[in-house]
Amino acid sequence: MSRVSLRIHVPSPAAARKARSSETPKTGSVARFGSSSPARSRAPNAIWLALQHVKAEVSPTVPVVPGGYDMPMIVAAHDLGFRLLVARSEAGAAWIAAALAWEAQRPTVALAITSPGVYGTIQALHYAWTSRVPLVLVSGESSLAGSVQAGDGVGGPSVTRVTAPLTAWSADVARPGELPGALLRAVRIAAIHARPVHLNVPVDVAAARVGA
Repeated sequence: MSRVSLRIHVPSPAAARKARSSETPKTGSVARFGSSSPARSRAPNAIWLALQHVKAEVSPTVPVVPGGYDMPMIVAAHDLGFRLLVARSEAGAAWIAAALAWEAQRPTVALAITSPGVYGTIQALHYAWTSRVPLVLVSGESSLAGSVQAGDGVGGPSVTRVTAPLTAWSADVARPGELPGALLRAVRIAAIHARPVHLNVPVDVAAARVGA
């Protein structure tokens, strides 16, 4: 089972230097999350299955901003062998993904959180739309209506309505069983039309075990 541990502390200067060099993912670095082995003893969750379905069709590098509702996605991507590139912000992650997609002419996934995270990607989505770049934005949504970061149209403004004019397809995924097919559709729309796409996925949907 994948496990993520977050700790907040105030280290000594020497300990801080050691931590920065050996433990903390740096901006632009390759991050390591979850288990040390991709072997799974339990039924996979929905986002793991979804990423597995598209792995052969997308860039092996996935720009991310760790923390929040996108963590199940980040852990699944790690366990599947994707190269996670840590960006300083969601805007940076989206621009990196757009650049990779432009260079390779291949769909590239970027992982962000909903609401503020998605809004930070708008400039990159606009560029990807006007320049015909297959950027695949996947945002982690709150599972609880009314969250301060909800972008589901109930607890906050709908992020998929915001991104719809700048994407070939923008959709919310409501059920775990729909996620693998939705991501595959998004990737193929991005590839065929050379346009950005956006999926907004609640954290409980992404993390739900499928086939348990």
